[in-house]
Amino acid sequence: MLNLQQYAAALSLLEKIVKDDPGNSRAWYNIGLLYKNQGDATMSLAAFQRAAQLVPDDPDVFYFVGLMFSQNGQQKEAIAAF
Repeated sequence: MLNLQQYAAALSLLEKIVKDDPGNSRAWYNIGLLYKNQGDATMSLAAFQRAAQLVPDDPDVFYFVGLMFSQNGQQKEAIAAF
């Protein structure tokens, strides 16, 4: 659904997944992507940060954390995440 740009349906499904399994890092990562693709850097950052807490060794997650910090104008935090 996310790849098909059916964002509302994808978000509903992803929210159910994280409600049932808050430790699902892939769901948090995909929520981050969904909000990023919709232009909501703040919500995207929150989701990517949650994913980063769950998988602190995943460079893809930290790339997006840095990107979202950068889009929010938080350059020091972006550099630290990258």
